[in-house]
Amino acid sequence: MHAVREDPAKRGLLYAGRSTAFTCRSTMARQWQSLRLNLPDTQVPDLVIEGSDLVIATHGRSFYILDNINPLRQLTPAIVTSNLHLVRGCFR
Repeated sequence: MHAVREDPAKRGLLYAGRSTAFTCRSTMARQWQSLRLNLPDTQVPDLVIEGSDLVIATHGRSFYILDNINPLRQLTPAIVTSNLHLVRGCFR
């Protein structure tokens, strides 16, 4: 891992930049989950959380912004184990 950041608004919610991926982990999860979305297969050397946006720096591919990470901040053990959950605040 090249960079690990804890979400300042949600204690225990971690984001990690790795050699070929971008991942996320909550204290209630047992393993890291990919948040790659449309991010190319490239090194992620740094991450910055600014408000409700996550800025992802990549090696040789510029940077990406994952805007509105509030749905990730709403995760609870009950939501993780449920079959369906309506997330509040997805649209600005």
